[in-house]
Amino acid sequence: AVLGPEFKNQLKEISRKLSPEQKIRLSGQADRTGMDDYNTLLSKRRALAVKNYLEEIGVTNQVIQTSALI
Repeated sequence: AVLGPEFKNQLKEISRKLSPEQKIRLSGQADRTGMDDYNTLLSKRRALAVKNYLEEIGVTNQVIQTSALI
């Protein structure tokens, strides 16, 4: 999944408001179009894309949990 510049800016703003002891849960989501297996993988990739970007900008791995929704 690719994050657009507007979304990256929103994530930067959110990251500035997080304290080191806060935990966040990211849930990627896809609609029901297509096969469930594909949608689950798509959901995971979307959540991981956000997690990876947050880590790039300094949010520590210990506070980020990901899950997939369809």
